[in-house]
Amino acid sequence: MIRLDPGKPETLMAVAMRGTAVFRSRDGAANWTLLPAFPELPNARLDCGLIIPGKWLVGSAPGGLWSSTDEGDHWGVVPGTERLSVFAIAVWQKDPRVLAAGTNQGVWMSNDSAQTWRRVSPKTIDDLSAIVSVAFDPEKAGTIYAGTPHLPWKTTNGGKTWQKALSLIHISEPTRLRRIS
Repeated sequence: MIRLDPGKPETLMAVAMRGTAVFRSRDGAANWTLLPAFPELPNARLDCGLIIPGKWLVGSAPGGLWSSTDEGDHWGVVPGTERLSVFAIAVWQKDPRVLAAGTNQGVWMSNDSAQTWRRVSPKTIDDLSAIVSVAFDPEKAGTIYAGTPHLPWKTTNGGKTWQKALSLIHISEPTRLRRIS
């Protein structure tokens, strides 16, 4: 997966899922450099990456969320995420300090550019434990979509309540989904 630095369009980060390697290009992808400071994570894979102003983020499974404030020259695990497998990460377009992460322990959210995280999906709903994709409504930070391997979910109040999003789709054939208006 490749991520573009929105503040420096010539700078990109590439995350190699297998082999747990992170690469950087500062010339629009003409040349790439392996970032040796990213830690070796035996028996892990890198599932997601994101660049927000002043910070690069990489999610590992297992191993937590890793952060760099110097374009990948130094990395550290984000405190509180060490025991998580981070499968997906998203940023709210209107405020890059607001993030959501899909993990093996549900949906987690940060309002301070990934400094601190809190779980926003309830532990009591088993179906909301393995979150492999997350997305924000572009207008409302409290509306988050979370995908599991078998169901889509939605919250409209920042995670206080969740509902299965199956009412949003109609299965007309086994391989085709279409939105119901």
